Amino acid sequence: MAEVFAATGLVLAAGISALASILVAKLRTENTHQHAANLDRLSLNANRLKNIATDVAEIKTDVRDTKEAHDRHIEWHIEGKKPR
Repeated sequence: MAEVFAATGLVLAAGISALASILVAKLRTENTHQHAANLDRLSLNANRLKNIATDVAEIKTDVRDTKEAHDRHIEWHIEGKKPR
């Protein structure tokens, strides 16, 4: 009788180990796909930030007449005029 319990325990332990192995493999695969997707998003965001930095640098070099343009814009909002 003890041999039957030992064999049953061995089979159950092997089954639990197999299920755990399958679960870990599935989670590892999902994690790998999520990691790759995150790297792609990071790459896209890095490119967007680089483009924003370029745009800001261009704007920074061309800020002449900003106050006058702003005043005209505020005047347009207040009085309903079209900007000059």
